Amino acid sequence: LFFFNDTATTEIYTEQIVGSVRCVQETELEDIIKSIPTSQKDLFGYPLNWTLMATSGILETRVRPWLQKKCIEYIGAEEPAFINMIVKRLINKEKPEQILEKVQFVLDTDASDFMMKLWRMIIFELSKIEHNLA
Repeated sequence: LFFFNDTATTEIYTEQIVGSVRCVQETELEDIIKSIPTSQKDLFGYPLNWTLMATSGILETRVRPWLQKKCIEYIGAEEPAFINMIVKRLINKEKPEQILEKVQFVLDTDASDFMMKLWRMIIFELSKIEHNLA
């Protein structure tokens, strides 16, 4: 950083640098979002970095809270058994089609939409980590 004799000038330049970094990060995040497939076939065929998922902690920090929120949205209540079932299947690296079969028992016609949103979120979170944006 630049050092100036006057604190106000230093703060202005610091704010400009921080603002520039935020702009770059927002653009990179937008690029990640655009790169995530939108069709179920392409989305479910997207290669996940299972090692990164296991080591990064996103199952507990991002996926589980997302599942809790979506459970309330789709079912009307938080269902720990349902959430744990999905997390366990992710830990076991199950294919999304296999998880979808189980989710359909609970969510019926909403299962496909739910799984596509879940898979997009997982891909997004992993990509953020891979691009050092997390």
